Amino acid sequence: MKPLTFRTALAFALAALAAACQPTAPAPTLTELMIAPVKAPSAPAPTPTQSLPPLAFGFKVGETIPYTEDLTVKTVTTAPVPLDPGAAYVLSYYKGRLLKVVAISTEITGDPNGSDGKKMFKDLLTVFTERYGKPIDLTQVVGRTLYRDADEYYECLKYTGCGLWQALFKTPEKIALLRLYGTGRGSGYMKITVEADEWSGVVDQINAAKNKTLSNSL
Repeated sequence: MKPLTFRTALAFALAALAAACQPTAPAPTLTELMIAPVKAPSAPAPTPTQSLPPLAFGFKVGETIPYTEDLTVKTVTTAPVPLDPGAAYVLSYYKGRLLKVVAISTEITGDPNGSDGKKMFKDLLTVFTERYGKPIDLTQVVGRTLYRDADEYYECLKYTGCGLWQALFKTPEKIALLRLYGTGRGSGYMKITVEADEWSGVVDQINAAKNKTLSNSL
């Protein structure tokens, strides 16, 4: 179900206000009640979560949890719209509000040439491009150094400076990064990071607080 936009929510509110301002009609007679058509029940009012903007994988920007510290990070293994059955999701909350989601796919194995990983990346690239527009950066390079053979695809991605397979998207509301990682010969995983636009400001605040604490300790 798509979240209600501000315009739709406002229309609901105005309709409800107009209905409340109507003069009260006289009570119907028993005969009128017997011949009146049965009305379908009204749709339930949207919940606060439904009105929040989407972030990724069915999670919403601003979903709240109880908190005792400004920054809360937790890992879950389920999502409203999962990446794959074995994926994990790292959720970052600031003052109890969800602002960042990192999805880590099930490990890809038995894929020395990177065929499965490349297909997964291509499929996700298509989906993200349809949603966010063309990536502001698309890098698909391997074999720069050391691991140059076709069956060393993931070893190259693992080795710094050898290869990079990623796409970066940016809109006024979000930043999203798709990146394929290598863990060894024929194995790797996909990592997808999606941040709400205000996350960068949160990072600045956290770093400023750390620097202040460090300065006070000197």
